[in-house]
Amino acid sequence: MFSYAYVPYRIKPYAELLKDPYSSIDFDWELERQIEARQRERGTDAKLVTRPDGQVLQVSLAEKLLTLLLAKLANFVPEGGIWMNTQRPEWNDANNALVGKGLSVVTLGYLRRTIAFCQELIRGSDVEVLR
Repeated sequence: MFSYAYVPYRIKPYAELLKDPYSSIDFDWELERQIEARQRERGTDAKLVTRPDGQVLQVSLAEKLLTLLLAKLANFVPEGGIWMNTQRPEWNDANNALVGKGLSVVTLGYLRRTIAFCQELIRGSDVEVLR
């Protein structure tokens, strides 16, 4: 079982990305303070996404991998690459492309390799992955 980090940044709305595509993230300082306060009470689990009952949200490896794939596929530009539309460095582009400054063919190549890996992982599993 895996979990998700509760990160205190927010991707700006699409309309704001159109105005300034190089400034795509807002850091939520108030949320950061809340996470730090919870961490003093609960320990490092306070930095993880929780369910409504306060327990840490646990997910499968399949969900974690598919979440990463969907985030990339949502930014796929046919015959171009993956639109690097945020200030978050995710996969290091071999040409050191700056995030937020265009398309990445290298990231598209990594995406293809990740899809192939996931297909093999799911095919080789005796566990039901999709319900």
